[in-house]
Amino acid sequence: MWGGIVTYGSNQRKFFFSDLTAKINIEDLLLEAYILVSKCSFTYQDVKSMTKLERAVFLKLYTKDLEAQKNAFEQHIN
Repeated sequence: MWGGIVTYGSNQRKFFFSDLTAKINIEDLLLEAYILVSKCSFTYQDVKSMTKLERAVFLKLYTKDLEAQKNAFEQHIN
């Protein structure tokens, strides 16, 4: 469980801290982490170290890949 701001060396417990301070919904952040870990093969540690912009770009790329797969499938069916 998150125990506040930690001042020692590592990135422990700073999970998406900049986003949390911006009052972003924690469920949205965890959904982003779930998608990036389970669908994009990042590690959870990778996702925790990403900035909001980095996560957004990778999610956008993943969405484009899904759309391309959908279009290819639809063309193959027709």
